[in-house]
Amino acid sequence: MNKTYKFSKSIVGITGGLILLSVVITDPYYLQIITWLAINFVLAASLRFMMLTGEISLVHAGFMGIGAYTSGALSLAGYSLGLTIPAGLILSGIVAALFGLISLRLRGAYFLLVTFAFSEILRLFFTNYFSEILGGATGLVVPGLGSMATLYIVIVSAVVLWVLHYIEQSRLGSVLKCLHQNMDLTESIGYNQFYYKLAAFCISSSLAGLIGALFAHYNLVIAPQDFTFVLSIYVVAYVIIGGKGKLEGALLGAALLTLLSEFIRQFGALESLAYGLILVLTMLISPDGLLEGIGRIPAMFKRKANIDIGGKVDA
Repeated sequence: MNKTYKFSKSIVGITGGLILLSVVITDPYYLQIITWLAINFVLAASLRFMMLTGEISLVHAGFMGIGAYTSGALSLAGYSLGLTIPAGLILSGIVAALFGLISLRLRGAYFLLVTFAFSEILRLFFTNYFSEILGGATGLVVPGLGSMATLYIVIVSAVVLWVLHYIEQSRLGSVLKCLHQNMDLTESIGYNQFYYKLAAFCISSSLAGLIGALFAHYNLVIAPQDFTFVLSIYVVAYVIIGGKGKLEGALLGAALLTLLSEFIRQFGALESLAYGLILVLTMLISPDGLLEGIGRIPAMFKRKANIDIGGKVDA
């Protein structure tokens, strides 16, 4: 079946803008913000890809941790980052496949709870096992990406966003959306829901592992508390607040909350409170996310204008 792939002008603008900013900006503080935007874009976009199936994973940060620890430990063993970073992606995908073979037979709240439990298992594993390799509770100090770290991460982020945008328009993406809308009907026409969900879960988790590996070598220090289920909840919030209907929605939510987090970081505990309030307000005002809400504004003004014109004609 031939299919025309449509380029998204907004994603072109977002990825191109980030790359341009990472080249022209030299202030370390603003480069840090750009880096975190790129990291959170990948986390949000990759989790949203899994959410196309209708399932939410709370172990996304755990797979980020697998990628980070894999690349970090291998780099300390003397391997080059050109090998260790892809290794983080691959191992995350392998673990996701093994875990998915068991967990993806569950649905809804049951799958959510199992992913939460696995997230805690990974945290305990990072903390208590192979401490001579993984560093235990204190974590690892790992080699850095160098002076071009932000540009490297932004370029990888751009590639990931385009890959996900492409896949979503492919047969795989179409089937995943159909599974969410009507699983029984989709299976009745020959698509095995389990294997398609497993594919989505492996892709999503592998990309989390990839950005985790890059995060490790950007941050230089990694520890178990960097990859708890709390981070996964934040990423879910990115997607829901921005709107899971489109990739751009997840990016909008990630950008908004990343910048908000930077602004209120000085207030400590208020960060979580702010996330919660924004989530509640979004659900009340625009249940489909901010992107959908913004998209309805022109129609609202047009409808109001038509009402005003109609009223004048009647008068």
